[in-house]
Amino acid sequence: ALPISAPKDSILPSLTDVDIKIMVFGTFGDVENMLEKGKKVYDSMYEEDLPKAMEAVEGKVTFVCEWVKEDMPPENKEGTNLDNMVRQMIAEPFGALAPELTEAPVPEKEEVLLFADQAGFCQKILQKAPEGRVSKQKIITKPAHQLSVTDVEKLLSKAQYDLVIVGCPLDPPRSNRASDVIAQQTAVDKLVFHLLQSIGKFSGCCKRLAVLTHDIFSEQEDAVKQRGLSLVTGSTLFGMLNTARQENEMPILLLDTEIVNHLDVIPQLASELFRCQTFGVNTVRHCW
Repeated sequence: ALPISAPKDSILPSLTDVDIKIMVFGTFGDVENMLEKGKKVYDSMYEEDLPKAMEAVEGKVTFVCEWVKEDMPPENKEGTNLDNMVRQMIAEPFGALAPELTEAPVPEKEEVLLFADQAGFCQKILQKAPEGRVSKQKIITKPAHQLSVTDVEKLLSKAQYDLVIVGCPLDPPRSNRASDVIAQQTAVDKLVFHLLQSIGKFSGCCKRLAVLTHDIFSEQEDAVKQRGLSLVTGSTLFGMLNTARQENEMPILLLDTEIVNHLDVIPQLASELFRCQTFGVNTVRHCW
């Protein structure tokens, strides 16, 4: 997730005129004037607040904000819910109501490859995909330790997938013994490593990659007491996927969910997987 504030040369730059011109065609054309005025106001406030903020932290120890709460709308079959939310955010400071988009490109149907978890949680997520988004799906139900590099290469060399989902990291180890935790983590790491190797080897075989994990960032005492050492299973994927983003041009999403045993969370996870505007932009923690 992004820090709340950042210098202008960081990942939260001030919008340029070129950015605005790119954004306004089509989706934001009718709110272009408000967007430009809002940019000027933002720049003015930023220039005024920056010296005060710098003075407040000068000579003090500070911490980078790790996570920012960003509630996203559920994805609809037209793929316009996020765009409509942003349009209203632009119009709201001016006391205006942005009309909802009525004409938008129909999202393409996608072919999905799923490396499923053993509890069937990921299959339930696919069932809640926005209407009409999935044309074909291939589901691999073998656990991570039974999948070899040959198996992975056979899958990716014969087809081109719009979305590859790795749900194996949701599987817990056999016990909280260190040896079982290491064994499960090693199996998952190897599977993801072989996937990344194959994606680089077979051009065009994967357009987007999503990896699901179970509450690996949790610092809550009750979660640690409940799950014990197994809580860290899959935590190595955060660093692995950060590196993979530097070596691959495709969007890569690490989607961490706090719970895996509640049906109400499933539609929201499905939205994260099929909302292309935000897919892979940040690591996402889905907190219940």
